[in-house]
Amino acid sequence: MKTNILFTSILTIFWAAIMMSQTVLAKADSRYTPYRPNVMAEEGILKPSWTMSCESNFVIENLGDEKAEISISLGVEGFAEDQMTASEKRGYDLRESLAFAKQLGKTVTMDDVALITNNSENAHVRVHC
Repeated sequence: MKTNILFTSILTIFWAAIMMSQTVLAKADSRYTPYRPNVMAEEGILKPSWTMSCESNFVIENLGDEKAEISISLGVEGFAEDQMTASEKRGYDLRESLAFAKQLGKTVTMDDVALITNNSENAHVRVHC
């Protein structure tokens, strides 16, 4: 009886270890994950008052013929207010911006993301992370 229980316990542990290793391997190889939860968009068009987040460097492009107003927030505080002329593009280095904000005493950490908001009345802007 004790041998049966011991054998069953060992078999159960062995089976659980195999299942856990397959789960870890499947998560490590993106081919086995049909979707990527909690991944931020890489590109988007922001209508007035829309917001998008980027976890890497990004480029903002004014798609309209009028001035665009954008704001960029890093961490829990606002960081920059910017105006862009028609068809203008601007690139932003996230790491550099976070380091600069930290030097200014802003509440940021180096793994924060940028929140880009289109504050324009009519302009549309493209954000590419």
